Amino acid sequence: MLLLWEDLEGNRVKFMGDQQEYIERLRRIISQRHGSGAEHIRSVPLCEKLKGKIIWEGTVEVFRLTGHPKTNRCFAWSSDKTDDEDVVTVLGISPVVGPATAVQSTLFSQSDRPQT
Repeated sequence: MLLLWEDLEGNRVKFMGDQQEYIERLRRIISQRHGSGAEHIRSVPLCEKLKGKIIWEGTVEVFRLTGHPKTNRCFAWSSDKTDDEDVVTVLGISPVVGPATAVQSTLFSQSDRPQT
């Protein structure tokens, strides 16, 4: 089942009705990208604001890694829950210490990109 909903800014967002399938897809992508096993721990809803405006809103999935040489945590999310290329994975390596800093690190890296 595929549901559509609108975020606070009126953007249509797809959501796969089967959360287990979504989590499994993220787990598979983490394993492929980072060469380690991944076990889902929890889901953390977040809302990042800048100067009172929401700049990111979503749910970060937290995974425990096994066999990774540098960390035992990975954070993952997707703004399009049906497209593997739109999945963001961030390893829990300092300064990333939790879901919020994982999102902040991607927002910061996006702001460093040249505007076209």
